[in-house]
Amino acid sequence: MTTNEELNKVLQSAAEEGADEEQAFLAVKRKGWGCVRPLVFWYYRHLCRRRVRHIEQRVDEELSTLSTPEDRIKAREILAQETFAVGGIRVEWGAATAEQHLERAAMQRRLSGDCIKDAERHEQAAAEIRAAGVRCLNDLKKKRKEAA
Repeated sequence: MTTNEELNKVLQSAAEEGADEEQAFLAVKRKGWGCVRPLVFWYYRHLCRRRVRHIEQRVDEELSTLSTPEDRIKAREILAQETFAVGGIRVEWGAATAEQHLERAAMQRRLSGDCIKDAERHEQAAAEIRAAGVRCLNDLKKKRKEAA
């Protein structure tokens, strides 16, 4: 039986190695665990976003105290020490080529597009619920069934 802790370790390791979502899922699958692909993808993206948020918080903390050019250089050095995944490899921020930065930016935009689509689906659901004057989509489904 797979525990959440074991699954988390496999996905953390994949993130550290710079794996993309599919590679992370295959790492889980190689362990013989029958996980649902969308759930693994979602959780893996969650882990990656959490890592990025941690980096951003560190940089924000540094930037909030900046008062001299030397301080700003120090903040840039923090970014230069961080890494990100692109093309199945992990690259240091400061050592990444323009192409690697652009590839990463394109990947982030694709991911954000999925988030925007999800937000739009939720907004549409909320509009349908309010328009029908019901509490939730299940109630709306019942109401439509009763009306038919």
